[in-house]
Amino acid sequence: MSIILALGLAAALDPAFPAIEHRTRIEHPKGAIEATYKMRVAVRHKQIGSSAKPGTPSTLACTWRADVHVERSAVHGSGASLSRQITRDGVVEGRRAGWCNDGQSAIAAEVARRTHEIHDQVVALAREDEAVLQAELERLDGNRQG
Repeated sequence: MSIILALGLAAALDPAFPAIEHRTRIEHPKGAIEATYKMRVAVRHKQIGSSAKPGTPSTLACTWRADVHVERSAVHGSGASLSRQITRDGVVEGRRAGWCNDGQSAIAAEVARRTHEIHDQVVALAREDEAVLQAELERLDGNRQG
């Protein structure tokens, strides 16, 4: 398995977050299949609590979570394309005091610092997808033989 951590910003759903790409090679009787998993990050914000009168503590906070959307693409020896979309919610989460709008750049920076955690989730998704991809390949081969 080879892992490519692409820090190109264009492929990310939100341009503040690095893009991650994972490649793997799956052995198959008709020849090895290269599968590519491209990840996009989406961060959800939720405003909680309330601001308070001067002199009283505020409970205002922003909870956030980063979801990953992964698109798998692979090409069978016959040229058939095998693609699949996989989503994993809440791969990294956090909370910041104050208004969500005021903290978006700090949240984006924190998500970017935690890219290794997101990358680990993409690799785990790719491993989980291997059995699905093998089944798709077998089904494709079965259709070609019958």
